[in-house]
Amino acid sequence: MENRKWLWIVLGLAGIVMVCVIACIVVFLAGGGAAMIANVSSGSSLIGSPAPDFELYTLDGDTITLSQFRGRSVLLELGATWCPDCKDTAPKLQDLHENYTDLVVLSVDSEEDASTVQAFADEYGLTYPIALDNDGAVSGLYQIWAIPTLFFIDRNGIIQDMIIETYSE
Repeated sequence: MENRKWLWIVLGLAGIVMVCVIACIVVFLAGGGAAMIANVSSGSSLIGSPAPDFELYTLDGDTITLSQFRGRSVLLELGATWCPDCKDTAPKLQDLHENYTDLVVLSVDSEEDASTVQAFADEYGLTYPIALDNDGAVSGLYQIWAIPTLFFIDRNGIIQDMIIETYSE
């Protein structure tokens, strides 16, 4: 009889743990967990380091490098058109681009074709440069695991801060 009592206690505790794990997964998948992790990750190893340079094609077919903006502050966004938070961020980035002409707003779209990205830019009226990271190499350089990720890069090319997933005014 005593063994049965312990069995029910163990099964009850296992059930509680399972419910907690499932609840955490649901919160994470709904976006809340990624935002919590983003706050923890503000100590990224990239902050304080030189921003990795890259060379990509833009939607206009021009070649663009991050290093060409040395001497200017850069807000670098890495994202994709299918991402809900990227859709929310795009008009805010356009506003920054229009109202802060001393700030370079540069977006890097990861692993999507040019026509999809162009349709997104047209839909949102985006006029800041958008580069195409066709193979995801730039996302790898910047250790991207959630999008959008925004990097604040100073005039000397040093990453000063980053925001992961949710950007607000």
